[in-house]
Amino acid sequence: MSMHIYISREGFKETPIPYNEWIEAAQKCDLFDVIEKKDKKGEVKFTVNLKANKKQRLSLTPYGLLHAQNPEKELVEAMFQLAPYLNAKVYSERNKAYESVSDWEKRTKNYRNKRQEQIDEYKRTWYKRKPFWVLIAIIAGLIIGFAKG
Repeated sequence: MSMHIYISREGFKETPIPYNEWIEAAQKCDLFDVIEKKDKKGEVKFTVNLKANKKQRLSLTPYGLLHAQNPEKELVEAMFQLAPYLNAKVYSERNKAYESVSDWEKRTKNYRNKRQEQIDEYKRTWYKRKPFWVLIAIIAGLIIGFAKG
């Protein structure tokens, strides 16, 4: 299951975070590694990874939001340290601001528990309906068989 969180300014699309400003802020925050790379066109691009875990990274969306997918707690902590450099806050994928790392943990746990309950309920319902669909397939096969014969 995927989960996304963002760093954004109030107003989201009306107040995007510029690329250069994001890189400067990430360089000021000692929890991130800012790695310079050249793309296929020879343009300089930067990758921003968490120093403690290189697989945890941030990216800038076309709308000027800093995005993290499936963040671990250490990345969320780093995002809360980075946000003030950008005059921004950390938001959920539903655009609701998190107050703190503990708020993120609590809301994420609740969200994931509810989502798992939905998945479990779907599976229970599917297993209850499965014999019905098998019966329909058998009847359809018999009807087709009689129609040909």
